[in-house]
Amino acid sequence: MMEGRWHETSLLIRTVVPVDAFHLVPVRQGAVMVRCYWPEKVIAIPRNEENAMSMAEIEQKTQGYAAARIELQEAVTALQEDIDKVKARYMGMIRKQAETVREHEAALKKAVEGAPDLFAKPKSRTFAGIKVGFGKQPGRLECPDDAPLVAAIRKLYPDQFSSLVKVTETPVKKALGNLPGKDLKRLGVSVVDSTDTVIVKPQDSDVDKMVAALIEED
Repeated sequence: MMEGRWHETSLLIRTVVPVDAFHLVPVRQGAVMVRCYWPEKVIAIPRNEENAMSMAEIEQKTQGYAAARIELQEAVTALQEDIDKVKARYMGMIRKQAETVREHEAALKKAVEGAPDLFAKPKSRTFAGIKVGFGKQPGRLECPDDAPLVAAIRKLYPDQFSSLVKVTETPVKKALGNLPGKDLKRLGVSVVDSTDTVIVKPQDSDVDKMVAALIEED
């Protein structure tokens, strides 16, 4: 054993030194006391900032995140208030003009319906960016209820059943997730990627939906 004396420091360990040269003594969460046996010197081991995160620092960062969300909420609220004021100013005009447009549309349709000979060939014309005239309207099927119709197809057209009837059988994964593990194993269902993940989930998500909608519209 090398001669010398014990020295103490509360610095966190970052570098590697010989095992027989020091002894670790915990002093508090996230820190240790390093008793170093080394001739006439103290081994100074620098603090590792990356691994020194404490719960108090996590709480502080969470509070910063919450404060930023409050500012975002205030901005969205201010925007919505301005939008409501603008809507209140123009909605009366918009409703009146929309009614005028519907009246003009009805009059135009009536005029076209009363003059089919004008659209014998071609069957439609375009004026001022509006296409008017007659167009082929495909007919629509009127079917009985699904159950008797499917039964009739199965009986009368068994060879075409797969092409005339859509049959879908899909496991409901959400419901399967409520089954015990032993039952899932019997069904051959495996649970994968079931690991802990970082959670940052605000209790109120309305502002996130509003911001996403605003950004999508922009």
